[in-house]
Amino acid sequence: NLSADFKRIILFNGFHRILSYRINIHGLKGKTKLLIKENFPKEIYIDPYQIPR
Repeated sequence: NLSADFKRIILFNGFHRILSYRINIHGLKGKTKLLIKENFPKEIYIDPYQIPR
């Protein structure tokens, strides 16, 4: 049986903010990869060069 805790933290104020995600998945064994997809309103500017690849 799996359960998860998810928390999104916004660091800093102003124009240069950092989004940090913390996810704890209980009941997993072995290595796991996770993809987080978040949609932002078109009014928010996101610099593609500051997104980790």
